[in-house]
Amino acid sequence: MDIDRNSLFTVLFSHHAGAVRRYLFKIIPKLDVAEELTQEAFARLQSSTRSHLESPRGFLFRTAHNLALDHLRRARCVPIDQIDDRAAELLADETPSPEEQVAAREELAIMRAIIMELPPKCRQVFLLVRIEGLSHRDVGSEMGMSQTMVRKYLSRAVDHIHARLGAGGR
Repeated sequence: MDIDRNSLFTVLFSHHAGAVRRYLFKIIPKLDVAEELTQEAFARLQSSTRSHLESPRGFLFRTAHNLALDHLRRARCVPIDQIDDRAAELLADETPSPEEQVAAREELAIMRAIIMELPPKCRQVFLLVRIEGLSHRDVGSEMGMSQTMVRKYLSRAVDHIHARLGAGGR
């Protein structure tokens, strides 16, 4: 770089470094990163092999913008060896395997059969409390019975389910 180019670079740096840094800070709100990318943009301007630039300021801002985008892209990528077990669990596919799906369907069919064995009122109380999540008071109001009766029907249903599941579920 000759004397004229050095003095042009110095003038450009003194006039535009703050503006480039602020521009980069708007894209990447980390002062140290904005400062580093500003220096890199000026380093690229200084090492540019172009003999004449129409707009050195435009070159600076375009370079700074591209550097910011590259930085953001790299920040999104995490090398696989840096992923800890917890992050790997978050990335893992949570879809059950075909075997797990079949087992879940079988368990659901068994539970459905056991629930269907319950007397109608007992079954309805169980479904409203345990499946629908209604309170004992709400179930009692809906079915026209006291909360005590709701608790008794629910207790019978739970006892029946436990007994059937304890006997192998069949």
